[in-house]
Amino acid sequence: MQSKRTFSTLILLLLVCITQAQFPPGEITWSAFDDNHESGNSKVLSLSVTDSVEWVYQLNPGHSWPFAGLTMGIDLTQSNSQDNCCNESDTLIIYMRSNQPGRVVLQLATFDPEITVEDDPVSSRTLEAPVTVFPEKTRVAVPLEDFKVAKWWRTRYGIAPTDKRLFLDSINVVNWVFGNTPRIGHTDTLVVYGVSFVSGNEKKRSSLMYLLFIVPLFFIPVLIKLLTYKRKEDRNEGVSKVINLKPEPLEVQPGDWDRFLQFMNKNYSSNELNLSNVASSLGISESRLSKLIKENYHEGFRSMIHTLRIDEAKRLLSHTKLNVAEIAYKLGYATPSHFNREFKLRIGVTPTAFRAENSTLLSGSTL
Repeated sequence: MQSKRTFSTLILLLLVCITQAQFPPGEITWSAFDDNHESGNSKVLSLSVTDSVEWVYQLNPGHSWPFAGLTMGIDLTQSNSQDNCCNESDTLIIYMRSNQPGRVVLQLATFDPEITVEDDPVSSRTLEAPVTVFPEKTRVAVPLEDFKVAKWWRTRYGIAPTDKRLFLDSINVVNWVFGNTPRIGHTDTLVVYGVSFVSGNEKKRSSLMYLLFIVPLFFIPVLIKLLTYKRKEDRNEGVSKVINLKPEPLEVQPGDWDRFLQFMNKNYSSNELNLSNVASSLGISESRLSKLIKENYHEGFRSMIHTLRIDEAKRLLSHTKLNVAEIAYKLGYATPSHFNREFKLRIGVTPTAFRAENSTLLSGSTL
């Protein structure tokens, strides 16, 4: 009986030594981004999540530094264990491949209590580490201590070079950022098979293995079998070590300019529409919004409002029996005369004349 207990104890020790620690995944989201919101021409072509993540993108000239990226949002705070928070002794492991071999910058976003604000993802402290991807499925392991605070993020927030804090216990995002020149003009596919954060406690556990070599020879076959299984897992599958790549929720996030256009198309008739209110609704600064409009719509913010309103006015004049005054108020104009003036300025005729020439209403039809 004592022999059986001893055997069971040794087996448990062996399992402890070879089992790789993994942080609980918590809530995971996948999304993609490109340089379109900064007037670039790169494109996110598709993003799908099954038992792996497949992201297709294209880097195109047009931006001073064309870029596109894949984002994995992860809430490690969902873990019930306080021992699973990240620190510099831990390692990020990714199984992935890319049609176009070369450099990719891995980014981690962490919460900086002095700078990060909830509605501004860029304010999260950004850490970077360059790695290389290959056309073949490859295991990439990056010690978290190798990540450095991004230079552009230091400049943006005036962070001193001596401030090397990483705040690894609050990781919430992993990014894959592609922007190197050889990929420009090419369509590429990145496939991510698995992601895990491996605990640094593994190093401590591995030291216990030396103690096991003093056990009787009849335990050696068990030891060899278990160690061989671990090496095979490291080399090929890694399935038991990866975060679950569940397909929901999945979204390709629009850039700031696309979000602005969507907002304007829904709210152009509001009589309280102004640059400050729109910027606040979109969660960006007014200066940022002004720059976007200047780069993408040279006629300006007020002109865009009138253009959207007049386009809708043309539809209402052609397909409804609403009178001119009703249409003016419906579209957000304070007075019919203001509406008439803006309409004639853009269309060349008055609303009444436009209706006479373009109305498709049948006799007796209503709104």
